[in-house]
Amino acid sequence: MMSMYNYAVAAHPAAWYTLHSETCVPMVSPARFVETFNKHKQNSFISYSKAWWNPLITKRANLHVFPPAMRLVHSQWCIFCHEDLSQMVGLPKTDNRINQVLTTVMRGKIADESYAAILLLLINNFKNVISKPTTLVDWKRNNLNHPHTFDDWTKQDETIVRAMMQNGSEYMFMRKIGPEFPDRILRMFIA
Repeated sequence: MMSMYNYAVAAHPAAWYTLHSETCVPMVSPARFVETFNKHKQNSFISYSKAWWNPLITKRANLHVFPPAMRLVHSQWCIFCHEDLSQMVGLPKTDNRINQVLTTVMRGKIADESYAAILLLLINNFKNVISKPTTLVDWKRNNLNHPHTFDDWTKQDETIVRAMMQNGSEYMFMRKIGPEFPDRILRMFIA
C-alpha cells in the first residue's frame, strides 16, 4: 500500500490520494465530491480510534508493546492530503525512530489497520486529520471477517445503509458492491 502511495506522490502529485478496491463505488455526485474536496483539500480523512480489543491479549499489529496512546486502529479506506502523505512516505526513510516503530507494527498481524493512524500520530499528532469514515461498509453482516457484499438491494440493505448514513460521516464511497448490484440504486445515492 505504501509503495503505491509513494509512487503516486512522486509521479502524480495531487491534493488528495485514496486507494479503493474494484468493489468500491462512488456514493456522491461529482459536484458533491468537488464541494467536499474544495472545503477539505488540506485535510486527511482517516477514521481512527483506540483499539476496541485488549491489545495485551490480542496482539494485532504488536500494539501491546506500545503505550496506550499509540494503540490505534483505523479504517483501511482513507483519503490522505498531500502534506500528510508526503510525510508518511518520506519520514520513515529518514527518521530512524519512526522507522523502528513502523517495523514493529508491520511485524504484527493485521498491521494495515493500525499503520497509518500510528504514523500520523508520530508525524504530526493528526494535525490535518478529520476522523470520519469516507467509505460506507456493512460489518454488521460480515462473512468470515469480510464485510457484507451488496449483491441486490433488499429492504434490510436499505435500512442498514440509511441508518449508517445518519452518523454524520463523509461517505463518498460504498463497499462491497457485487457485479449484479442495480445501477438504479447507485444513481439514487449519486443524484
